[in-house]
Amino acid sequence: MDLASLISFDSSNRCFARSENATSETEVKLVDLLDSKFLDSLKLSQSAIHNEIFEVLRMRILSILIPEEALQSESEFIKPAIRRHLKNYGLEAREDVVSALKHYADNFRDKALKNRRKYTISDVRVRYRSKFEEILGKQCGRCATCGTELHYGSNMQLDHIFPWHFGDDPSSGTNWQFLCEMCNRGKGEWPNYVANYSKIAWLHTGTSFSLSESLRYAVLIRDKKCCVTARRPMETELIVRKKVESGNFLLDNLETVSANLPD
Repeated sequence: MDLASLISFDSSNRCFARSENATSETEVKLVDLLDSKFLDSLKLSQSAIHNEIFEVLRMRILSILIPEEALQSESEFIKPAIRRHLKNYGLEAREDVVSALKHYADNFRDKALKNRRKYTISDVRVRYRSKFEEILGKQCGRCATCGTELHYGSNMQLDHIFPWHFGDDPSSGTNWQFLCEMCNRGKGEWPNYVANYSKIAWLHTGTSFSLSESLRYAVLIRDKKCCVTARRPMETELIVRKKVESGNFLLDNLETVSANLPD
């Protein structure tokens, strides 16, 4: 991969340089870039980039497959609307797909109409005490993302793994995990950190010269473990640090390490 061609700037058009055959050449460059040693030099993980591309596509596909009508109709009219919508795209209206999309549409509509409120950590502890203990035990009493020790009534918060307006509050606990306050604020309402990509991986006028909570969360979720010891949140507290000290606080210049890692 030629670094100069990757970042070249077209001064006449005031944009990144583009060729006449931009679409096909971009595809070739992407494959070339992902398979090159250039990523290793910049300490970028090929698998993490693949995962990010997949998550972007998944969110876009889910959003486009839910028709506008399904978000505004009564429940009994949602499935027919989804079937018509899928056929408009030339897709098979399989019942499992239709049912899944209806589930998301029902949840979204309920939340938009404020028919239900989102559960808090206190709701889960009081109404589903055994499930509360089960989840906390599974996480070894630690934040599911950064591994800091959790204390009810202090720093423990309920996180909806898939955003509440889509994933709801199933009593099975399949959409619940417990996070510390900082990780829960850092996640926000996004299903994945890539939905907030432009703010955490790109230099913009609002780029912070310190580690923001949303950026910290993104790095922890991307890495999932200490990059040195491979210890996970259930085992130790994790922190985020720069890979190259002279670089900026951006997603690709940060990594996750154990808090007790020797300097």
